[in-house]
Amino acid sequence: MTRIAIAAALGAALLLTATGWPAASEPYSCQMLREAERKCAANTIGPCYVRHEVDRLRKQCIREGGKP
Repeated sequence: MTRIAIAAALGAALLLTATGWPAASEPYSCQMLREAERKCAANTIGPCYVRHEVDRLRKQCIREGGKP
């Protein structure tokens, strides 16, 4: 590899390390909760079809130490 490619790879690795991944900062159940809430918000036809999932994921997120 050339020096430029190595420097670019190291720069990208440092950037990811400095900013961190959102997935590592909160439990997976909290991430799934956000997705289920987005589905509910996007539903304009009727009642939320994943409401039971939202409720379950909110409780699980709290249990795992996340902030819903």
